[in-house]
Amino acid sequence: MIIGFISGVSSQRDWFFRILRRFGFSPIHIVPNAWDYKFSKTTGEWVIVTLKNDTIFRGWWGGLSFSSSDVKERDVLIEQVFEEDGKHPWVPTRRSVLIAAGEIRTIEFEPEKEDDDVKPK
Repeated sequence: MIIGFISGVSSQRDWFFRILRRFGFSPIHIVPNAWDYKFSKTTGEWVIVTLKNDTIFRGWWGGLSFSSSDVKERDVLIEQVFEEDGKHPWVPTRRSVLIAAGEIRTIEFEPEKEDDDVKPK
């Protein structure tokens, strides 16, 4: 159980790959794609999701957000949607949003900063 725990933590923090890279090796990553890698590491970040029809959703990606790990359906659930008017910081709403994979063009991430009132401008 202890070996499994250490292995899991090491994998999440990329310790093994950092050590191998330091010695000049180029290991193949165990996470098969960028989607799984990014969403497995995200703990609290601002997100901007742009859809194929140019609709933009801004929100907070936190512990109640979710991304599918099913390769066939890469949907995301953003736990809190924010509105933005271009003049003020983001305004929180009481909404969350589920977005189907086929509708997503891009997802931008911005880590939370200590001095964020609501969202960086």
